Amino acid sequence: MEVMLAEDAALAGPAPFAQIPAATIAPLPADAPDGDTQIRDLLDRIAAYRDRAEITPPATPAAGERIEDFRFETGPDGMIRWVEGADRGPLVGIVIAVAAEQYGHGVDGHAAGAFRRRASFRDARLSVPGEGPVSGEWRISAVPFFDHHDGRFTGYRGTARRPRADEIAAQPAFAAGLYGSGLAPDALRQLVHELRTPLNAIVGFAEMIERQMLGPAGTDYRDRAGDILDQGRRLLAAVDDLDMAARLESRRVQNAASAVDAAMLIERLHDDYEAVARPRGVTLAFRIAQSLPAVDADPVTVERMFARLLAATIGLAERGETIFATLRCEGGQLRLSVSRPCLLDGRDEHALLDPGYSPDGDWPDAPVLGLGFALRLIRNLAVSARGGLDIRADSFDLRLPVREGERRSGQGQG
Repeated sequence: MEVMLAEDAALAGPAPFAQIPAATIAPLPADAPDGDTQIRDLLDRIAAYRDRAEITPPATPAAGERIEDFRFETGPDGMIRWVEGADRGPLVGIVIAVAAEQYGHGVDGHAAGAFRRRASFRDARLSVPGEGPVSGEWRISAVPFFDHHDGRFTGYRGTARRPRADEIAAQPAFAAGLYGSGLAPDALRQLVHELRTPLNAIVGFAEMIERQMLGPAGTDYRDRAGDILDQGRRLLAAVDDLDMAARLESRRVQNAASAVDAAMLIERLHDDYEAVARPRGVTLAFRIAQSLPAVDADPVTVERMFARLLAATIGLAERGETIFATLRCEGGQLRLSVSRPCLLDGRDEHALLDPGYSPDGDWPDAPVLGLGFALRLIRNLAVSARGGLDIRADSFDLRLPVREGERRSGQGQG
């Protein structure tokens, strides 16, 4: 009998049957009949194996498995240059020396701060982009290494693992529900209705105490009632914003457009905000062009947009900072441009519009629902009024249409 070597079999082309592990087919008994019976028995065994293979799904190849841990080393610049236990491609080049921007990929401030001090760190966060086996969230720990001869810093060596269940905060998807709230617009409007009634009662009762409508009240008692009144009104404004956002989302907003004197409105808002901004060391610089045309929009909507935009920016300003607001007519539209506070430096549009993004601000009229929610509401209101909100590197620009009869006369004012 001619024997074919393994090398020859590889060159001879594919086998007529699927490759079968040796352990799958038991050896034929010694007294098995020869000839056709033996061949028939072998074919039956192959058919039985194929039937089992169709029922049992093939195992996931190792290359596609989700990696659970790996080891790494960085150079003195903090860049990962060596990886063991995972695919090098997505990991080599990641830098642990600089913290990633919000919602970006990279390490957190814990790792970056330790790198600056040349100190060891434990369970810092690392986010790897993509959808491969190493993408997603990690917890990394590493120690610095130094040259034995001259003591020169040479980089970090460490390990990475997947975070445990107790280390991950469950968060809704970025775009889930209304502005990331997880609630459908109709469900949110029902919640708003249930909140507004008790809030109105609280505000009304606090106002009666402050004005001593129920009889004489001590100064401390009236002051406390005044605080409750202010906070209640802020919450009512937030509830109104939620209701408006839900109506915008479900396209149930009907704006009654009319002529709005935007210059008079911005002057009144300046007086309101100046009284609160000055004690905090914040300066307001409002510049209003001459002979501005009237805005063609719903007056209540315009005031809501102006007030929310000013509150969202002025409320986050720091002591000694100046917030500029410019009102002018350009390109057939009225533009309110408000400078961004320093607290928002480096934040792009994606980060600022995230409903969960709300930088700390101690001003009483800072956005109750967060900066991201406020900006999204302002933009949607502007779009419904045939305008828009542009988020620039140094300012927020609100655009609104002007009255048709006044567009020509207002053109070019600035």
